[in-house]
Amino acid sequence: MGAEEKLVALEKRASLDVVVVARLRKEWDELLQTAERLRSKHCTTRKECDQSFQERDQAYQECDDAQQKVDSLQAELGNMMTQKLEVENDCVGLAVDLVEARRNLQVESDELGILSAALGVVCNDLEVVRSEGTSSLTARAVEIMARVL
Repeated sequence: MGAEEKLVALEKRASLDVVVVARLRKEWDELLQTAERLRSKHCTTRKECDQSFQERDQAYQECDDAQQKVDSLQAELGNMMTQKLEVENDCVGLAVDLVEARRNLQVESDELGILSAALGVVCNDLEVVRSEGTSSLTARAVEIMARVL
């Protein structure tokens, strides 16, 4: 092979190499663009992921706050139920006291009726007439005592 043939073969090979280099540069540029798009998507995805983590953390905090509120309300409900039972117990005690007071008042009323009847008998036996306008048992007893003595 002669020099001219070598030169033609080298030129042909150089021409093919230029085409291959151009194609490789184009592929390289496309790969760089693809890598840049992937970096951009990765950055966007990372931001979305970070935002999702923040939202998750916020949701956990809200859940914790709600649980604390529930616990507080349950404790308050327990206290109120205890107070209700104490009030109901006090009401039962007051009802028992009221029944006893009514019974005692009735006993005293009955005794007063007996004393009044006895005083009436004494007055009748002593032939004492009640002064007009006096209705108090005490006034009548004082008057009787004054006459008897």
